[in-house]
Parts: sequence; structure tokens; C-alpha cells
Amino acid sequence: MWWRDALERAVRAGAAAALTGVGAEQLGAVRMSTLRTMLLLGGGGALVSLLLSLAAAGTGDAKSASFADAP
Repeated sequence: MWWRDALERAVRAGAAAALTGVGAEQLGAVRMSTLRTMLLLGGGGALVSLLLSLAAAGTGDAKSASFADAP
């Protein structure tokens, strides 16, 4: 259950990071010239999310990758 939660969080964070890069390109802040750049941004977001989930292990609810306790 914990791994499922952590992986779901990582996928969502990776997608959000990739979409943020696309949005930044539209504003002219970043140049997303290749698919590789978007994949690197998404992978970085997913990795950071997974590391945060690992840091939260043992705190809060044992079935969740969150720092917070279950309600």
C-alpha cells in the first residue's frame, strides 16, 4: 500500500514538472527544444517526490507516503 501511494505521488509530480516546463516555455522563460528536456524535468520531479516519500517513511500513517497522520 505504501509503495503504491509513493509511486502515484511520483507519477503525478513528474507530470506536473513536465507540464510546468511546457508552460514556462510558453512564457518564454525556458526553451523546451527537445522531448529529452521534458523527460528530464518530469523524471527529476518524480525522483524528488519519491525521495520525499522515503523521507516520510516511519512518520505519520504507515500505509501512506505522507508526513501527515491519517485523519
